[in-house]
Amino acid sequence: MSLIGLQTYIFLKLNFFFNKKKFFLSAIILGLHLPEIDSIFLSIYYFITGSKIDTSIFDKNFTHSFITLSIIYLMFLIFYEIKKEARIVNFARSVMIGMTSNIILDTILRIGNMNIFWPLPIAIINKVNYSILFIHHIFILEFLFIRLASYELINKNLNNPIDSSPECVKHYSILMKIQFIFIILFSILVVFMEFIVLETIIGLYALSLVYFIWILFKNRKIF
Repeated sequence: MSLIGLQTYIFLKLNFFFNKKKFFLSAIILGLHLPEIDSIFLSIYYFITGSKIDTSIFDKNFTHSFITLSIIYLMFLIFYEIKKEARIVNFARSVMIGMTSNIILDTILRIGNMNIFWPLPIAIINKVNYSILFIHHIFILEFLFIRLASYELINKNLNNPIDSSPECVKHYSILMKIQFIFIILFSILVVFMEFIVLETIIGLYALSLVYFIWILFKNRKIF
């Protein structure tokens, strides 16, 4: 999973760069999450069932393929030709920005093997063999960035009282508290005690993302 929390936080901070008539921040954030949808649900499955996590969960193929991106964009264009609404193209561009950002960062990190032109057997990028401890640190940082992103979204709601949602602000606050607990807990277990809890940390990270996505959907008017 390619630091979705970090990327979401960065896009929220750079929101002023995006013309709201041409780009939808909510769609960009959606695009960030889409390539990881398989990893998210697999992580939750491993966590709930208590199964030992398969490291192939970090391998990327069809969700990180530029061919897949092209097909998705083409589908948006077909839909645009039917509806003739400019916002469809703007939404499509925004989703593509998010998905492309995700793929590029995954290509740099290379936590798993990647085939960026799946299903063609070309341009296969081999993973970097990071230590399990390093991966733990990455996910602890992700809890921090999800917390920071939630803080930014609370401010966004407070600064836009017309479209704000008190209910969503409450949920962002809850998510921030949960992430704080995770940061403290896993920092103690992993950083200081070197206690390896990969299945747990990835599972809770995936559940945090699902909760975050749900709040964003309910709070979509703020964008």
